[in-house]
Amino acid sequence: MPVVRQLWRSPGAWFVAVALAIPACCAIDAKLALTEQQQWALAALAWLVVAGVLIELPRERRLVVLCFLPLITAAEFLLSHEQGWYAYRLGNIPPWIPPAHGIVFLTALCAVDARRVPTVALAWTAAGLQGAYCLLNLVVRGDQLGALLGAVYLAGMVVLPADGKRFYAGLGLIVAYLEIVGSSLGTWAWAPAVHGLLTTNPPSGAIGGYAMVDGAAFLVAACVTGAAARLAVLGSRRMPAPERAA
Repeated sequence: MPVVRQLWRSPGAWFVAVALAIPACCAIDAKLALTEQQQWALAALAWLVVAGVLIELPRERRLVVLCFLPLITAAEFLLSHEQGWYAYRLGNIPPWIPPAHGIVFLTALCAVDARRVPTVALAWTAAGLQGAYCLLNLVVRGDQLGALLGAVYLAGMVVLPADGKRFYAGLGLIVAYLEIVGSSLGTWAWAPAVHGLLTTNPPSGAIGGYAMVDGAAFLVAACVTGAAARLAVLGSRRMPAPERAA
């Protein structure tokens, strides 16, 4: 836990650690052919990382992360089990995947605070790379779903404020990286078509799906925060005023 907190306080070290952890975890799962029970060891480690960082976050960000985790888990069940967009190696949702999503989300938050690269340069570099990746995959491999979801990501990058642009830039870069690594190592594989749209393995537009879930998490967190504030105000109004001394 202290090591996690120290890494979080140093954005550069955090980014390097996450970049190394992604291929390591995917390789451990796929190449060592972990059983579902053995996957819980990776899950425990990932949850410790998430818990260590949550301690460091301000209340508002902690709430957003806590809203994001159940939403992304529900999205996993919907897209993998119900819709069949992709499938994991054992046909399950590995127990380490939900906290791993949390680490990805936290890494994007870390990019918001890491100001060494200017916002405009970071945002449009990420957008340009994502756009080029989707276009190339569409032309060369016919990734229609990737092009559609990539457009969702690019639209969000245009309309978001500065901090939102930094968040989506970080998210776009890490999601593209993890999709390439995870699918290449065989940890998961995407279907050849989704709802009649051709896709590839890895897909070029997975970031678009993340963008929609992340947006929902921010909205839910805002609603929860607003409701809590209103309840606090109502509670304070109902409390009897202290009696004055005679």
